[in-house]
Amino acid sequence: MRFSLLSLAFLLVTPLAAQKNWVVNGDFSNGLKGWAGSGPGGTPKVEKFMTDGLKTSASFAVNAGGTKFRPPHAPYILKQTILAIPGVTYEVVMDVAISGKISNGQAGIFEIKFGGKSVAKRDFGRFQGGTTSRDRLCARFTLTKGGPSTFQVEISRPRYIFSGSTPRQYIDNIKLQFVAGPTFCVRGDRKLGGTNTWEVGGNPKALFVVFAAPKLLPRAVRVPGYGGVFALDVASTLVVYSGALDANGMNKLSFTMPNLAALDKLPLYFEALTISPKGRIFGSWHNWGYHK
Repeated sequence: MRFSLLSLAFLLVTPLAAQKNWVVNGDFSNGLKGWAGSGPGGTPKVEKFMTDGLKTSASFAVNAGGTKFRPPHAPYILKQTILAIPGVTYEVVMDVAISGKISNGQAGIFEIKFGGKSVAKRDFGRFQGGTTSRDRLCARFTLTKGGPSTFQVEISRPRYIFSGSTPRQYIDNIKLQFVAGPTFCVRGDRKLGGTNTWEVGGNPKALFVVFAAPKLLPRAVRVPGYGGVFALDVASTLVVYSGALDANGMNKLSFTMPNLAALDKLPLYFEALTISPKGRIFGSWHNWGYHK
């Protein structure tokens, strides 16, 4: 179904700036500028890798693990200081990947902490050699304390030591932003033909609609009568699905993306809209494209 809600109001919209990322150099395009790194791990550096499965770009990489077999081993930590605002809703996303030639009992654990609070975590379990595992951490959260706070990413293999042949972990595209409306997330490696969990988060019991498009508007726009902004290209936007959030403000859908070559690495932006007594609010948007 084509999205026609904006058609009558399009001449009345006000262009707005894109979502502000509070993380400095979250895509590592400027090396490690803005970051401080410490902890055990082999060859920690910025290098080219296809962390998100869509394109090769600068990513931070390390062979996580201890230097001597005295588990549990400490994580490698990248951190920076960000001014935290209590009470507002944040969204955090980060692409992660693990690659290597030899199987291992522990692939790696990625965790994001902000102001001492763990906000997102992914444990990949065992590692199958000769493969690359990918995911995108995503979460919405609030903080109770404000002020300058440590934002840190921890990469670990607490049970094992590292070497040049143990799995190498990659991170990229780290974003931290305010979100007034709903969030959309795809859990798991976004492989064509694979099954993922699609998640919408927002106000409990709110109705929601999820939109998708292969590209964005030149600038996100405000729609009269709606909170937030709409960012997807109007002409190509489709309604993907709709429903209602549960008492915890969450809806989960198991979805299998068709294994079509035309979809490989195609940009696919998603944005959700919620409707509740608190109003009609557009949420954040990201490229959730799939790959072979």
